[in-house]
Amino acid sequence: MPMRHRAIPAVQHFAKTIAACVTAAVLIGVPLSMRSAEAGDVPTFAVDATWPKPLPNNWIMGQVGGITADEQGHIWVLQRPRSLTDDEKAAALEPPRTKCCVPAPPVLEFDADGNLLRSWGGPGEGYQWFGNEHGIEVSGGFVWLTGNANDDSQILKFTPDGKFVLQIGKIAPAKGSNDTTQLGRPAEVTVDKDANEVYIADGYGNRRVVVFDATTGAYKRHWGAYGKPPNDDKQPPYDPKAPAAQQFANPVHCVKLTTDGMVYVCNRLGSGIRIYDKMGKLQKTIAVALKQANLSEIEKAPWSVIRRVVLDLQFKRPFGPGQ
Repeated sequence: MPMRHRAIPAVQHFAKTIAACVTAAVLIGVPLSMRSAEAGDVPTFAVDATWPKPLPNNWIMGQVGGITADEQGHIWVLQRPRSLTDDEKAAALEPPRTKCCVPAPPVLEFDADGNLLRSWGGPGEGYQWFGNEHGIEVSGGFVWLTGNANDDSQILKFTPDGKFVLQIGKIAPAKGSNDTTQLGRPAEVTVDKDANEVYIADGYGNRRVVVFDATTGAYKRHWGAYGKPPNDDKQPPYDPKAPAAQQFANPVHCVKLTTDGMVYVCNRLGSGIRIYDKMGKLQKTIAVALKQANLSEIEKAPWSVIRRVVLDLQFKRPFGPGQ
């Protein structure tokens, strides 16, 4: 069974990612005003190392850059085929070294039982594929993708079957956080279907949230940490005793729209979540780990921030480091 022992670590890592992301996805949609009223038992999640089911065509997944769920409850994954080592993708080498394995396509759609439904992605005609796959969002019948390699200054929009629809920005050096045509290693997007706008956490290179028309790609607006114009000055390391930084630290890593019309933005190394209205006016700041300056980057990652802060808001239960 040469395929089994190679696939298990990737499946376990993938299952852990799903558990964390489902926690975030379920809770981030709860309006702030409802969380206290609906407080109850904290939900728990368990890793299922058998999910998803074995992939066809001798495929194997690399690092999982992004994961999301659509309106049908299908799980969409954006994975990184180029992260696989030669040993892991040995069947794809010339000549093949072993019978296992071949990199799967970057975009994978699964049903709730772990069956693969669709797969596609990679370089194609009419658009520029990413140097490093990062984020995925499925909304309104379209799939949005981001990348965070050094020159990934674009996002892509596809149909669920992988037909190219729209590119905003292009592969090239970023032009800064106040440019209206180019992105800067964007991390994640979310879509306001009612307004037909796409919000971008921009990102690993830039220090802003930027909004475009979801159909035409026309620029709408952008803002920095406190709803003011951003700048690209390097920010000092997080210090719980220092005054709050007035600019985002890199990366601006996630953006979520809630059902009460608020925009949640995760600043991974800024140790906080900021809440805005749709025009970029700051409504509230939620500080994370205020008394801890030595947390690892993973401790400050957005899913960890959402898990600690949103669970605390809804269920009134504090979460400490590593929980």
